[in-house]
Amino acid sequence: MVKRIITGIIAGGIAFAAIWFGGIWFGLALGFIVTVGLFEFIRALKTAGHRPMITPAVLLWLTYPLMLFSTEKIPGTIKLAPTGDFNWFTLLVLLAVMAVMAIFVFGNKRFKLDDGAFPLLGGLYVPFLLTFAYCLREMEHGGHYVMIALVGAVSADTAAFAIGSLMGKHKLCPEISPNKTVEGFVAGFLGSVAGLCFYGGMLPLMNIHIGIPFWFYPVMGIVLGAVSQLGDLFASAVKRYCGIKDFGKILPGHGGVLDRVDSYIPSLVVTYVLISAFFA
Repeated sequence: MVKRIITGIIAGGIAFAAIWFGGIWFGLALGFIVTVGLFEFIRALKTAGHRPMITPAVLLWLTYPLMLFSTEKIPGTIKLAPTGDFNWFTLLVLLAVMAVMAIFVFGNKRFKLDDGAFPLLGGLYVPFLLTFAYCLREMEHGGHYVMIALVGAVSADTAAFAIGSLMGKHKLCPEISPNKTVEGFVAGFLGSVAGLCFYGGMLPLMNIHIGIPFWFYPVMGIVLGAVSQLGDLFASAVKRYCGIKDFGKILPGHGGVLDRVDSYIPSLVVTYVLISAFFA
């Protein structure tokens, strides 16, 4: 427990500093998560007995470093000419899918279809989705937008664990995560709403205005309460499928990078989508 607390404090401090300073510091920190997280996903597939195709995963990993060079509001898009745009995301996703097709056709005696489909999923799940976290931070008031996603996810996780441990009686998904309960799941929604309402209420008191009305915070609490817990359950399902307890050991007391950010990934993406749609 002591090791877990110390690791959490150090990792949390680094994450907060990266969010605060943004720019290259946030980009490097997120790049570390993207790279290690994808490696952990591929390694888990190997543990499950698969022979994962590396090419589609690497192609989708490229969406992140290329995102750093994108100058347009549309993620992954750069200007090639005054009247034309080029989108890295579209090209790399197409190439990744075509790579799976080609490797499966010409290497069908060596690879199964799962060996291509799962790395493709991993490439979309980790690097592709996390590029939107970088896009979110690069917005005006981006640091606070990232904090909205993280506060919602952390509040949901904390409330779900606390109430589930104290009052949980009805199992939620015993075949995936035996300790998750319905009571904890409901508490996750309430915790996310409470955490974000507190965060949203504190900003004006500190004379910080980010252009978001207060009603948006409880709405985001409900949404993030759902998607953050879905992210947690998805990671648990993958680990159960692969027959592993943790994705890695890089974070003492916590496991791997994906064990720590599983609920943050969908929360950051959804926050980016909603803020882009209504306030950016």
